[in-house]
Amino acid sequence: MFGRERVGLTNEELQKCHYHVAIAANPEYSSLNLAMAVQVIAYEVRMAWLATQENGEQVEHEETPYPLVDDLERFYGHLEQTLLATGFIRENHPGQVMNKLRRLFTRARPESQELNILRGILASIEQQNKGNKAE
Repeated sequence: MFGRERVGLTNEELQKCHYHVAIAANPEYSSLNLAMAVQVIAYEVRMAWLATQENGEQVEHEETPYPLVDDLERFYGHLEQTLLATGFIRENHPGQVMNKLRRLFTRARPESQELNILRGILASIEQQNKGNKAE
């Protein structure tokens, strides 16, 4: 994902990225326009791919099912709602905790089945919380 020509990516957009890349540029002229940045990244990706071909490396494809971006976004929404309902985070300031949790789960890279387990835990907490409020 590349940002806008003038302002780049917003903090919210950056939070949704799984990886961030910085392009080393000349310190005297460190600004690249969007087209140049895309060209540099495309070139580096191509060179890395060619290096694997020259070395005879086989790229292994993972058979483990990982959740889609939409699945992760639904999980983050579910997590935030549960944390709000339990009072763990405040409605007017969920951002900092949620940003840290997003980074944690991005680094952990949960499999689909693991994400389903986490969603089940959240559902159980919600049920318990509803039962406590009814009493």
